[in-house]
Amino acid sequence: MVKSNQQNFEVSCKCCGFSVTFAIQLCENDANALDVLPVLQFRTNDQTTTVYGCRAFVSRSEIKRLVDFIHRTVATSTCSRGDVFVPLELGFEIAFEDFDFDSSTPDESEVTMCMWINVGYTEGVGRSYAGARGIVSGRELTRFSLELKNIIEKDAT
Repeated sequence: MVKSNQQNFEVSCKCCGFSVTFAIQLCENDANALDVLPVLQFRTNDQTTTVYGCRAFVSRSEIKRLVDFIHRTVATSTCSRGDVFVPLELGFEIAFEDFDFDSSTPDESEVTMCMWINVGYTEGVGRSYAGARGIVSGRELTRFSLELKNIIEKDAT
């Protein structure tokens, strides 16, 4: 579900045990740039734990590349191990594995999604990531990617 006002959007993908949300702000000075805050929420029976990533600038073309990556995964039911989507600023990473996917009925199919978000940087050490791995339906992936696509298409100037 997309939550939005004129300049801010939230797009979430729900997986088994966790969800990932991209809080997206349009950049006033650069129509091609989006300010993306990735957020992981882990759900257990009695509590929710939220992990906020670091904001990163992501171009509309990179979001389009992510949409294409997801659509290709759903359409072909394949993705090579090591086939990972990573935007230029390394704010997050997404990979898929363990397919129970039938491209003729993607809504009933499932895949394991691996998601990592950049949670910080230490000088001399590098970036730190928090991650999750869980099952997601083809229907949910398709909905998520279409919402991302709608954001980058309707608000392009």
